[in-house]
Amino acid sequence: IYHIRDSKLIGVVDIHNIDQINKRCFVEATIGDISYRDKGYGRQAFSLAVDYCFRELKLHKVCTSAFDFNDKWINIVERMGFSQEGELREHTLKNHKYCNKLLFGLLETEYAESFAVSDDYNTQNGRKTG
Repeated sequence: IYHIRDSKLIGVVDIHNIDQINKRCFVEATIGDISYRDKGYGRQAFSLAVDYCFRELKLHKVCTSAFDFNDKWINIVERMGFSQEGELREHTLKNHKYCNKLLFGLLETEYAESFAVSDDYNTQNGRKTG
């Protein structure tokens, strides 16, 4: 995730574990530079990546995860239409403590009904939508 105005790399969005047979993948976004957090950059990059997965890659399902204590990110993915599908207990060691990871999924039918990246947004920004 590159901040154009500041000419600075502020984070990363990752589309991984792409499964062409089952038509699913994982999408993760991280804003590494703390001064750029809570400004909507991660949400915007994540939304664009999810949009790309459904519109361009023609996937059936997009998955993501969140630490169980990250209420802001959980709220964002749930507002985008993702449903919690599971929990990995004590899955990741973070700051000398084992943390739970929540798993979320969004189906293409749910995406089509949601407003993850609306056609209005794409039209305003000169993007061709499919």
